Amino acid sequence: MAYFDLKMILDGFVETYLEEQRMISQLKEHAREIRYDFLRKKAEKIVEEDLIHAKFLEEKIKESGGSLPAAPAVMIRGGFLRDKLAWDLRDKQILEARYIELANRIIDEQEELGKALRKIAKEEKEHESLLMEILMKINP
Repeated sequence: MAYFDLKMILDGFVETYLEEQRMISQLKEHAREIRYDFLRKKAEKIVEEDLIHAKFLEEKIKESGGSLPAAPAVMIRGGFLRDKLAWDLRDKQILEARYIELANRIIDEQEELGKALRKIAKEEKEHESLLMEILMKINP
């Protein structure tokens, strides 16, 4: 049986929400640097789906009695686009793990919510694949 603590879950939602917001801003910036239209559109698709994830988390935070934190600062990383996208990929892997951890903590108490979080984790895994594809094509 998973350990369920509402404050811990709410804190997890808030942390993950902040990370989603940061990733949205960061990936929007990085997508602008992608020269190839078809690859830029893949990055923009990730941003669109991340906006949906952030909205979901926002609703869960409010339903749990929490308040939304201020938007996080975007981490400005210099260097080549491939390096920035590699950081995005790493950040996506961390985000996927956060969703899995949250899902595992609540699945026994709130099955539907746990399943929704696992679905988002699966989408984050798909984002990782898209980012890897973009990376491979801009840096053969």
